[in-house]
Amino acid sequence: MMNLGTGTMDLSGYEIRDNSDDHRWQFVEGHTVEAGGLFVVEATTVGKVYNDETDSYVEGTFESAIDIGSGDSIRIYDRYGNIVDECSWTEHASIGRYPDGTGSFVIMKETKGQANDWYKPQVVINEVESDCEDIVTDWVEIYNAGSSDVDISGWYLYDNAPVGHAADITPVTEGIVLAPGEFYTFEINKDFTFGFGKNDKVTIFNKDGFILHSADKRKVI
Repeated sequence: MMNLGTGTMDLSGYEIRDNSDDHRWQFVEGHTVEAGGLFVVEATTVGKVYNDETDSYVEGTFESAIDIGSGDSIRIYDRYGNIVDECSWTEHASIGRYPDGTGSFVIMKETKGQANDWYKPQVVINEVESDCEDIVTDWVEIYNAGSSDVDISGWYLYDNAPVGHAADITPVTEGIVLAPGEFYTFEINKDFTFGFGKNDKVTIFNKDGFILHSADKRKVI
């Protein structure tokens, strides 16, 4: 956890849950994090564990309350029961916010207790075509700049308005593999049905919803 505030934060009463509301672990008195600092909850970190049979909390380690799975969630609640942050995934991976504390969740290197460091994407946005007068020509080209095959099944893209266009995308069909040096083109009316504007943004997501690459498009090409 990262403190984005300007003063030391008292975490006592804050709570971590996985994808079940019966699995809860609570910070206790003495758990604090300085401004800009990080607090690492280890498997053996002692706090309070929720007992769903007695509806009460007892002293216990984090691992006795929560066993993080391959398809799971981590949710943070404040001491008043309000959710303040959450992250979900469908398979084991190291994921985190990039930049630290403010960016989107992406797959990254393991950096426990240190600043997050992401993996340079193997597949990148290579070219974007946008014609404001004739949106039927809009497309986005990605390129495998790495040295190994990449399965892009389920990948999709958004522009700068993902909420408004959530129903306007069609993920890449199963079995599509991008070999090193190969290109794949997301095309309008096949992979998406919205058009790109002059000042827009393209973001590529994998099938688990993690950002792989993003590019601002400042001018029509």
